[in-house]
Formats: sequence, C-alpha cells, structure tokens
Amino acid sequence: MSASLTFLLLLPGCCLAAVTSGRWRLVGRSAANSWIINRVGFYSDATCTTEIKSRPFRSHKGDGSRYDGSAFSGPNVRAPSGAPADAFEANGQTWNSGVTCPATGTSCHVGFRWLSDQVDTSGVSESFASVGLLQPGSAAPLCVRLDQSSQADQYATAVLVQYWSSTARSWQDHTLFSGLTGGTANLRLPEVPVSR
Repeated sequence: MSASLTFLLLLPGCCLAAVTSGRWRLVGRSAANSWIINRVGFYSDATCTTEIKSRPFRSHKGDGSRYDGSAFSGPNVRAPSGAPADAFEANGQTWNSGVTCPATGTSCHVGFRWLSDQVDTSGVSESFASVGLLQPGSAAPLCVRLDQSSQADQYATAVLVQYWSSTARSWQDHTLFSGLTGGTANLRLPEVPVSR
C-alpha cells in the first residue's frame, strides 16, 4: 500500500474537493419530445440547501438589475418557449429545448457562466455597484437541483453534469445521472481527489 493511499485512509475527506469552474451545464438525454426545465439551482453543499447565486443577466436596460453571469443553452433553435435565463429564475417561466434530446451527445444543454461587472457593497443587503470591467467568477457546486417537466415525453431520463476546463479548453464530464423521472431531483456531485 502506498504512503499516499494510507494517508487517505487515515484522514478521510482530507484530499477531496469540489470542482471549481466558471461555467457549468446540464446535458439532457433521452427526452422523447423536448426537454422542459422549470428551474435549475447550483448548491455549495451536498444536501442542496445553500444555493450559489446565479441570477442571469437579461439586458442592458440600465434598470439597475443585479446579476451574477449569463445563462446559455443549446441546441440553438427557436424554442417554443422560454429563454435560458428562465431556467435559473423562479419566475413561472420554463425553458424548452424545442427538439428531441438524443440518448447520447451534448446537443441539449442548459448552463450558467459566472461573469459580472458588479461588486457587492458593504452595509446594505443585496446592494451592488457596477464597475464597468467584466470579471470572471466561479462556482464549486456539490449539488444541483433540477426541476423538469413531469410529462413523460418532456423530461430527460439521463442528465450529464459538465464543467468547463480552462486548462483543457473543453467541457469535462463530472457526473452522469440516469433513471430520472419528471419533477424535482437533487443531483449530488461527488467531491474529487486533489493532489497535494
């Protein structure tokens, strides 16, 4: 037995960590008609109780809206309803892939990129200021709450959680969840080994 393996056994959890990335996405698979999402939330704990802020940017209206980044989705077709941002807000709107999602591949996806030109200001709850310089953000989720349609042909029976690797400059698979049914599911993301 190697010394590093012994160390891991003696100190459980010492060398595990959540993956940190500026972009995360869910890839829906095996949705017979289309994939309809009511809400997606990323959480910093394994029980889906502490939500990571992911308020999506909507427009340059100058209305002073707070945002944490931008939502994105695919395929890039004219969907019957909803923008990707609707998947990240509890606004009664849904996001719809608009097409069948195959059992393989990554064509049907919805995700979030943490990027903002806003900073929190101290003293006032939910107060912020725009600084005019975009700064990349990141998230290290340990759980994703997915609320998808309950109608049999409008939910994904498998969902692949992916993150963007700046080093590899590509999407990396984190965890595949299969056997899903419609409605709300908490998708627990396991921590991964890190080298010291």
